[in-house]
Amino acid sequence: MIRRLPLLLLAILLVTLLYFRPLNTLRDLEIPYHVISSNNTEARFVVPPSRVPSKTFEDRDKCPSLRPPSKCTSFEPTQCTCPTLTPEETTFTTDPNHSQENTHFQDQPSQEENTIAALRRAGIIIIFKTGAQELSMFTLHAATTLRQLSSSEILFFSDQAGSLGPFIITDVLAHVSQTIQDTHKDFEIYRQIREYQRTGRDVSELREEKAVGDGRKGWVLDKYKFLHMMEETYKSKPGGKWYVFIETDSYVIWRNLVLWLERLESVRGGERGGDKPMFLGSAVWMGDSLFAHGGSGYVLNNGALSRLVGEGRKGELARVWDDRVQRECCGDVALGIALKESGVELQDVNPFANGMKPTSMTYGPDGHWCKPVVFMHSFLPHEISSLWRFERSREAMGNTDVSFLRN
Repeated sequence: MIRRLPLLLLAILLVTLLYFRPLNTLRDLEIPYHVISSNNTEARFVVPPSRVPSKTFEDRDKCPSLRPPSKCTSFEPTQCTCPTLTPEETTFTTDPNHSQENTHFQDQPSQEENTIAALRRAGIIIIFKTGAQELSMFTLHAATTLRQLSSSEILFFSDQAGSLGPFIITDVLAHVSQTIQDTHKDFEIYRQIREYQRTGRDVSELREEKAVGDGRKGWVLDKYKFLHMMEETYKSKPGGKWYVFIETDSYVIWRNLVLWLERLESVRGGERGGDKPMFLGSAVWMGDSLFAHGGSGYVLNNGALSRLVGEGRKGELARVWDDRVQRECCGDVALGIALKESGVELQDVNPFANGMKPTSMTYGPDGHWCKPVVFMHSFLPHEISSLWRFERSREAMGNTDVSFLRN
């Protein structure tokens, strides 16, 4: 009997190991999961034991009882969903022959993504004007307000050619008269930028302090961009319905922009934002000239842009204005004059487009904060980040209707 004891103990151990095997499948764990059938192919979802969630980590006994799992007739990996697991807590594999379009386990698009998708459907083209001395602000926008946009709906114009991630930046001043580029005093900073770029030096060293104000060389140079920017925009995206122009210190509530322009188009009717030219912005007078303040954001529909720089006027307008703009203080003033001469009148839409920001706006019955806001201006880097995070936090809490335009 004593001799047989080791064999008896070994047999008991083997039975124990076989009966009480480690839990390593959904069937073992009794986690309910839903099997998706696509093209008559079924699949099962496998979750590591350490990833099994519960209602609370403090008291797992309060979790509801678990149902037996559905039966899998095939173990070929395709896709399925488990309603007790969040996307971050799941691991799944997809049949390589299974197209992405038929994949059922996909994250729902965020409100931010839905808004940009609506922007695309509305035929809205974004034009972002920047400068070599403003690269840090441009980088911030690319990581926040512009992160869902692609090159199909946004153009970038600057005084320096380059790229940032997937975005291509066009040197719009390259089309200015070569004589002006080489000799005019307003282009001194432009020649320096090109020299720095050619020799591999850091262009940020040319950055000027804002305290200098309108005397900054980069600010003076900026006025030459506007009319060439119009021509290049129409050349690149002639089929857009709406052209929305913003700058590095602008902030746009994209959802309100889409709702606003959709409403305008429904009022006007027709293709490409309606047949009647429309020029929308925050109106400012400069002497006898009425123009839309550039930093506050402004909008042209296809009718207005095509009348300004469309067929029959290729390259003509900007060449004429290379000389005329020297006598104007600013590029947005020159644009306002050029549009008026083309028969396009400015429609003042303030406060939809305005030169303020949340910390400088007037609120209450004596203020103007009783209408939706689309554009804001004069944002500092941390203010862009803060407002962008505020928008995303509202969406995360399920408060997705951030506009007033539906009323």
